[in-house]
Amino acid sequence: MIGEKDSTGASFDRVDTQLRYALAHEQEDFRRAADDGRGAFAGLAVGAAVLAVLGATGAVLGIGRRLSEYR
Repeated sequence: MIGEKDSTGASFDRVDTQLRYALAHEQEDFRRAADDGRGAFAGLAVGAAVLAVLGATGAVLGIGRRLSEYR
């Protein structure tokens, strides 16, 4: 039956309400996890730049030593 108390319609409404609650809960969990992940990568650009400068410095010093051997 549809439309009476404890009928198919009422059951559907309860399921629909619970699904809306579950969806809102999962979206909040996802947003929180995404924000935490974004925060974990905050220093990544700075760290990459520092490593690039260190690598370039090491390469220049290494090449300088090899060139000095030929002088």
